[in-house]
Amino acid sequence: MDTKQADVVIAGVGQIPVGEHWDATLRQMAAGAILAALKDAEGLQPQVMYIGNMLAATASRQANLGALLTDDVGLAGIEGVTVEAADASGGAALRSGYLAVLSGAVDVALVVGVEKWTDVIGPESETFLSQMLDADFEAAQGLTPLSLAGLLFHRYLQEYDADHKAFAGFPEVRMPTARPTPMPCSKRR
Repeated sequence: MDTKQADVVIAGVGQIPVGEHWDATLRQMAAGAILAALKDAEGLQPQVMYIGNMLAATASRQANLGALLTDDVGLAGIEGVTVEAADASGGAALRSGYLAVLSGAVDVALVVGVEKWTDVIGPESETFLSQMLDADFEAAQGLTPLSLAGLLFHRYLQEYDADHKAFAGFPEVRMPTARPTPMPCSKRR
């Protein structure tokens, strides 16, 4: 791999508030963020769009996001690629966009991460989220992402002889960091 450093910048950012958007489709949510990012990028025209998403085909019953979202936001004709990497799909899409620009394959890449699984309620939501697990060895045994996280946490405590109380401050650290964010995931009530 070439070790030369190239300048790759994030030229525009767009987001919608984190929340349960009952009145909007997955595509409408993505379009809101995309259009805001395009406006912020002041006229740059992307040649490719990477969409980070894990659950659209099951939770929203909508696949083929690449072609649909490019049309929805007036970018018909550019390549649209959905990137799925479980709960790291947004990060994987960002990396794909970065590498596309870094390699010289494109001058401008647009990246969006979108997920809409809160429209699914009850045990079906856990079933959808369990798609990120190993279907043969974890999900088949009834594990969920939350139960697996709990098992891993307890294994960490045992392995490193850590005190459970040492982790009590994590929620408190998160709040002050989120407060100045214009659209935080958590708000102090």
